[in-house]
Amino acid sequence: MKFNLKIFFLGLVSFGLLFWVSVSLVAPKVEASLKKEAVNQSNEFKEICENLDFKFNGRDCSISGTIFDEIHREKIITTIKSINGIRNVTDDLEVLQLTLPELRIEKSGEPSNLIWKIEGIISDGPNAENLQDVLAKTLSNNNQRSLSIELKKDSRTANTLPVDKINSLLSKTFEILPEVSAVEISENNFKLTAQTYSKERRDQVLEFARSHLGDSINEIIDAIEILEPTDTPKLSITYENDDDLIVSGLLADASLKNRIVELIKQTNQDLNLKDEIKVEDNVRSAEWGSSVVRIVPALIAEINDLKFNVSSDAVEFSGTVLGDDKKDSIQTLAKQSFNG
Repeated sequence: MKFNLKIFFLGLVSFGLLFWVSVSLVAPKVEASLKKEAVNQSNEFKEICENLDFKFNGRDCSISGTIFDEIHREKIITTIKSINGIRNVTDDLEVLQLTLPELRIEKSGEPSNLIWKIEGIISDGPNAENLQDVLAKTLSNNNQRSLSIELKKDSRTANTLPVDKINSLLSKTFEILPEVSAVEISENNFKLTAQTYSKERRDQVLEFARSHLGDSINEIIDAIEILEPTDTPKLSITYENDDDLIVSGLLADASLKNRIVELIKQTNQDLNLKDEIKVEDNVRSAEWGSSVVRIVPALIAEINDLKFNVSSDAVEFSGTVLGDDKKDSIQTLAKQSFNG
């Protein structure tokens, strides 16, 4: 009985030893075969994952690597799980943290000979070339004479805003505020740099950027400097002949110009009026505006061969009137209008 039991245990140990040896010899071959199949299946993942690696413990597989987007994870795991012979799959994939794109457009030179420079880092995706073409076309519509493009393309950089959104953003920005010297998209912020005399157009372009970009940008950075007007306002009204009246000058306020022109037309509809008044942002406000509005109808109605000049320094008018009473009344009105 003891002899038979001893033989049984010796047989059991021998069987276990042989099984372990056979498994030890076969396992590496199984792992190698499964890994080879996994590598073959992974060729299609080169565009969506980098440093892809498979580690096997028998028929159990651990997958590591860096995927470019979370949406690619399931595709990789499902493909490897489908390989015949693989029992379990451990997901050690990491999502690549893309850096934010940077785009800077800078303008220099004179208005008739602008120099544009585009630089930054953008994704190397399919929209990269399209973005360059759109930027070049947009800037060519703004008196481009020289264009330098220094855009680096990097697979680790996130996509920029949609190309059509960038195109409309730049086109409208330069239309509203041609004085813009730099446009920058960085750290998911939009920055405008300019010097302008017009607070109104500054506010308009910033409001457009906010509404156009919405939640796609974290912050609109206002680097627009409002300059103090430098030029003196002036106005001149003179007859070229009996029926041709020339109104010229330099004003800051279009509504003042329109009011003056409209008063002249209402006073004498037969005049051939030539409006040569320029309205520019760099002109100081005309403190005498309301005074001119008050006296212009009387000057047009009562004075022949009128010559009228007003600026911040002086008010001058000459011509002919019918009698001393008309002369005195106009002079009185002028004093009341300009001296308060």
